[in-house]
Amino acid sequence: MSVGYAIYFVDRLGHRVVRWDPDSGEARVIAGGPSASDPSQTLSEPYGLAFEPAGTLLISDKLNHRICRLRKGQLETVPMRDMDGHRAARPDSPAMFDPDKVHCPTSLAVEKGGAILCAFYDDDTIYRIHPNGRLELVLGLVPNRHYFHNPPRQSISMEDLHAHPIVGPTGMVLRSDGTIFFVERQSQVVREFHPNRGLRSLFSLSQMPRWFQRTEAPEEGTLEEYHPVYPSTLTLGPDESLYLCDNLHGCVLRIDVERARFRRVLHHRRTGPFLDGGPVAVAFGSDGTPWVANSDTQELRAYSLAGDGTWVPASPRLASIGKEPLRLGGGGMGVVAGS
Repeated sequence: MSVGYAIYFVDRLGHRVVRWDPDSGEARVIAGGPSASDPSQTLSEPYGLAFEPAGTLLISDKLNHRICRLRKGQLETVPMRDMDGHRAARPDSPAMFDPDKVHCPTSLAVEKGGAILCAFYDDDTIYRIHPNGRLELVLGLVPNRHYFHNPPRQSISMEDLHAHPIVGPTGMVLRSDGTIFFVERQSQVVREFHPNRGLRSLFSLSQMPRWFQRTEAPEEGTLEEYHPVYPSTLTLGPDESLYLCDNLHGCVLRIDVERARFRRVLHHRRTGPFLDGGPVAVAFGSDGTPWVANSDTQELRAYSLAGDGTWVPASPRLASIGKEPLRLGGGGMGVVAGS
């Protein structure tokens, strides 16, 4: 089939970003990789991708602790500035705290006005980065002080958020109404943050022990009846419906947030040796086609919609870059569709 757009994805293990044209079959490195001899052009475990309104590609360069714009084939670091002193070191700050470095950016989203939202994994924060570089804390506690990570709570009110940490945020997406969904990686919880209602777990935390003992998710159910085991990435569909990849349960779930229900649209039966092999990321093309990155089969491919609403493998499929097989790891990765 002809799609008329390209798929961009991060090769975290190869420290590069790849552009694949499904129509021509061409896959080429557009940022990072072994040929990037200039230190400013190297990437270290890139994670998230997002397009700005003008079409510029944003890349979260996770282990270099920066966000980059890709302009005319060159990486430019996005400025980030603490303009109100909220990240200033305190007398009791941990010894390793650096007020000028926000550690490990992962998932990215772009707001209508051009501000960038970013989840910072090792900083345990989500920030809004304004066009002038100003950092605005959205969620989490700045690690310039010591605090405890207590067991996750089902919900946290807006009044309590100022004292509530988040743990290892990643897999973040943004709805047009301002609702943020993300994964707290270290506690394996899928969160919803609404600017007026506060923070909550989408799935029932009481179900977590039960489903950790099982090998697959149910075909459908309510959010009170299930809890994912290893949520990797979240994606918004063309109608802003929410999709979740779970590595260990080998599935993609479509989540109806308003009705508090989910449906398993893709179930992958693992063939490889790794327990976390399976769907790790999904992107939707402008034609509504879902593209799934799979760390078990080491491929990125299109899916089509079956009569019962589930997804079935389709063509085209990418399994190598030139003669080099793909090396997709578990835990999530950035995949986006664009021109």
